[in-house]
Amino acid sequence: MNRDLIIDFDTHVVEPRDAWSRYAEPKATEGPLSIIDVPCEEHGVSGKRPHLALGGRQLFSVGPVIPVGLAAFDERLSEAGATEDSSGATDAATLADIREILVPLEVSSPPEGHDGLARLAWMDRVGIARSVVCPTWGLMWEQYLTDRPDVVTANMRSYNRWLADFCAPDPHRLVGAAELTLLDVEWAVAEIARVARAGFRVARVRPTLHGGKPLAHPDHERFWAALVEHDLRLVFHIDGAGTRGDTFLDVGWYQGESRGPASGVLAGCMPHVPAMATLTGMFHGGVFERHPSLRLGLLELGAGWLAPYLTLADQVLRIARGGRGRLPSEIAATQIWMSPLEAEDLDGLLARSGGPRLCFGSDYPHPEASQDPVTVWSAKLGDVSREQDEAFFGRNAASFLA
Repeated sequence: MNRDLIIDFDTHVVEPRDAWSRYAEPKATEGPLSIIDVPCEEHGVSGKRPHLALGGRQLFSVGPVIPVGLAAFDERLSEAGATEDSSGATDAATLADIREILVPLEVSSPPEGHDGLARLAWMDRVGIARSVVCPTWGLMWEQYLTDRPDVVTANMRSYNRWLADFCAPDPHRLVGAAELTLLDVEWAVAEIARVARAGFRVARVRPTLHGGKPLAHPDHERFWAALVEHDLRLVFHIDGAGTRGDTFLDVGWYQGESRGPASGVLAGCMPHVPAMATLTGMFHGGVFERHPSLRLGLLELGAGWLAPYLTLADQVLRIARGGRGRLPSEIAATQIWMSPLEAEDLDGLLARSGGPRLCFGSDYPHPEASQDPVTVWSAKLGDVSREQDEAFFGRNAASFLA
């Protein structure tokens, strides 16, 4: 395998406290998003839990991204006047709860998450040439503020400027995905033009309803036209797909999950559902056919679901559209790329002919990612041809970014 060609199709920044305030717009009607520390207690130990907040409104807690060394943890326990015995910390889960409130966010988040130079050094160590970079907390906060388009757009623009700084050491290797929303279509069109001038090649939008309308709604046609005009690729990523703080699925579906939607069980088993609903609208509404140069990447949504979905979509839309237009499977083969999950049967996915192009995606630096992802995924890939190897690790993603 030629490591000079390896492209990581799914990585993340871990937004620091000033990711939205560094370039906050003076005219914004409300202050920028920020990460604040909220006093709390876990198992008899007092500490602080960081939350993403807007003004005095706490949106959600932001936990550690990488495990903290035991020495740092023990030091924090000692400072808090607690020990494992006195705190009742007798199992890993309890220790993790305590650790989250004792270790500052700056310690529990890797420098590779907010420092572009540190990320490039890590990429050099593990043999990755280029990375597509998505947010972490940015995947979730929009759903809490969909009733405030002005706040959403102001904070997205601030983040995009911060992300440009992160990628600045080498924008060719660090391919940032600019954040967009269709809560304000005029803003989205203007922001597409602005980030394209700033050198961005990729943008991300939530595959959900925006202002009660799906992405394929006729009112959003200017958005698709602007993406193509400015040669921006679009990605969908697993994210908070709800609106006004509600979840994508009715809360009743989370029966038995101790923390409700935050438990992540249902979302983890069905991460692709919002994207599948959005794709159906795009196929049915002719978005891909009107914009044949549009390129869409599906990140951290799994890949095994797509083939049976496309088989059914072909049948349904052939009838619904009276046999007119391209079939979803034909569109997917030329305009959709995706990254599989590590738990999936990679050999089986590669054995299927046609369909979208599969791309290596590490999810770094999130907790489920390996510190040496190329080695892990190479072992998972197994004994394949050199052509399949190079396509999966780089050539497919290169065709998306070309």
